[in-house]
Amino acid sequence: MTQLNNEEMGQNPGTESGGGAFTNPLTLGPGFPGTLGDMRFMGYTVIVVGVLNCLTILGAILGVPLIISGRQFLDSAGRFEEVRHGGGEASLAAGFHDLGRSLRILKILVIIYIVLTVMYFVGLFFFGGLAMLAGLAESGGY
Repeated sequence: MTQLNNEEMGQNPGTESGGGAFTNPLTLGPGFPGTLGDMRFMGYTVIVVGVLNCLTILGAILGVPLIISGRQFLDSAGRFEEVRHGGGEASLAAGFHDLGRSLRILKILVIIYIVLTVMYFVGLFFFGGLAMLAGLAESGGY
């Protein structure tokens, strides 16, 4: 990708005006700093939610992965900040790697939350139905 961008700019890799130092040819767009701020906000929010979940023993099962995911989200934002300030392709690749791991953990946790919510409602209807039947049986029928 760097090779392509350097060729488009009429430069050869390693021969920029900086004496062979790598300069970042990527244009990240005007919205990129705002996106980094949003990434940091989401990282801190996920960490706070994870810490609040860890206040209970059962909540810690989901809270610890949330904290890990939030930390990786912040690491990813830091890597993209490095790229923004002239970091190389290695920082960009590491940023996407960290972001991918964070999103994978969050995806698994969302699936777990959905399954637990469905189980809660199934249990609620099941036990509510049993309680209603028990009430009918005590009252002598219909």
